[in-house]
Amino acid sequence: MNCKLSTHIKLLPLMVFILCSMTLPALAQENCVKELKADIADISGVQRIVSENDNFLAILDTSDRTEVIKLVSRIAAIHRQTSPSGCSFSQYPVAIVNSKLVQIKSKTTGSLTNANFIKLLYKYVYALNPVQVEENLQGYAKLVELAPQNSYYAARLDHYKERIKLQKNRNEFVSRCLKEAAKDANIVDLKIKKDIYLFILKDSAPEKTTTEFLNRVAKLTPKPQKAFCLFFYDPELNRLGESCPSTYQKTLGNAESSLLMSHVQSIPSYKIDQNINGYKALKKLNPSSTLYTTKLRTYEAKRNGLKQFLNVKTSTGSNLFTKSNVKGSTLYVTVNSDALNNNSKKSLNSFYGMLSSYYSHSGSPYLKCMIKDSAGSTLGKIQCNKKGQCSFQ
Repeated sequence: MNCKLSTHIKLLPLMVFILCSMTLPALAQENCVKELKADIADISGVQRIVSENDNFLAILDTSDRTEVIKLVSRIAAIHRQTSPSGCSFSQYPVAIVNSKLVQIKSKTTGSLTNANFIKLLYKYVYALNPVQVEENLQGYAKLVELAPQNSYYAARLDHYKERIKLQKNRNEFVSRCLKEAAKDANIVDLKIKKDIYLFILKDSAPEKTTTEFLNRVAKLTPKPQKAFCLFFYDPELNRLGESCPSTYQKTLGNAESSLLMSHVQSIPSYKIDQNINGYKALKKLNPSSTLYTTKLRTYEAKRNGLKQFLNVKTSTGSNLFTKSNVKGSTLYVTVNSDALNNNSKKSLNSFYGMLSSYYSHSGSPYLKCMIKDSAGSTLGKIQCNKKGQCSFQ
């Protein structure tokens, strides 16, 4: 028993040596592959580097001949190197294709077979996101060209050809919808994301109005086969309802709030009440959003500040402003003549200065406030900067 144990102990160093002899070269090889891949990937102009079984494929981000030549030279320079860790990169075949997936002649390709090149190209194409329709189409078209007998590549190519066709039809229909909506008196605004539509309508029969509208557009441009998901709002951005197939529920995400946000962001900042309605509607869809809460508070503060400014009283208790209205981004106010009578120039200047300060304190709801007298003559204006600091001019 002791002899057997002694024999095992004597054999242990030999077994360790054998294991190390077997694993270290493999680890070194793996590290060399990682080093070469990293060095090529660091070259500006290399879109992607793919490796498999110690073979490499570098995909460039250009098809410009001059740029391609420069990039091939840089890859070749790395390929000739021996790394600080002792890796001789020239032992690894590196194929190069331009952005159109056309293979570029290079000594770096070495002994790479056509079959291994196709494997590398397929690995690159397979990793593409399905939404990259153009890239997938280009990839499978090249694979079919290289391996025409491969039925799988042919099927994938047909799939992406159909996707391109559907995408083109959808884009044409969306474009026509937006053009026709701009002419439709019942449609205030229309926002679209793929097959999801958000209508802002003047009338109270949203489904009837939108169905008639979409059918009218379909007579001008072929309608996509996929059913639409529709959301309806009135001009004050009260939600009127929706018409959305159940198939959308898993993929809908935040599409409604995204489309509504797109409309709200198109509202000029000086349209205070419309912005308040917009952020109230958005907050209903996403009550926990700090962005919507902050924006809503900002516009409500502007509206409250405007009311506060317009309701200021004279020393006798009457309203300082007898009339006010807004044109675009400018507020117009008419000053009570009693506040101006029998005042010296110095007193009036002081009055206008105080008025500007009070306007700034009220939140400067509009960047410009024109001040007129009861006869309609302009007395001056309060001009504010984006920080809310105002002065009388």
